[in-house]
Amino acid sequence: MPEDARPRVFEPFFTRAVGAANADGLGLGLPLAQRMMRALGGDVLLLENANPGARFALVFPMGLGVPASTTPDTTAKRNDA
Repeated sequence: MPEDARPRVFEPFFTRAVGAANADGLGLGLPLAQRMMRALGGDVLLLENANPGARFALVFPMGLGVPASTTPDTTAKRNDA
């Protein structure tokens, strides 16, 4: 990914190939993914990459994977009732 595109990659409607014949997509996927991850306490990061293309990392918050109603303690209490 060119250096000039890196700061803008999470901007809505930004596509690197604007006006090019291979301009696929609307430029909404990365901004949407980043907003969703941030709403959950995580993030989407653009990583350094020496190869052509781009690499991203999803950062997930710890402890949000299991709903409270299905934790082992809650299940045990429901079975005792």
